Amino acid sequence: MSPRLHNRIMAKTGSLGGVKALSGFATTDGGEVVVFSILSNNFNLPAKRVTDAIDELVQAIVEDTPGGH
Repeated sequence: MSPRLHNRIMAKTGSLGGVKALSGFATTDGGEVVVFSILSNNFNLPAKRVTDAIDELVQAIVEDTPGGH
């Protein structure tokens, strides 16, 4: 995850066999506070790839601008 996002995301990870999760709050580029929860279950990819995909989703949430502007 980009270092510029670290102070804008407060979240907790969770994991167990075949499951990874990240839930928390983030402040978007537009200044909105959003709540998110990302869960993955029964994956057959390396755990690092799943973690990277979750990080990319959170980054997309933070960089989203209301109304697509």
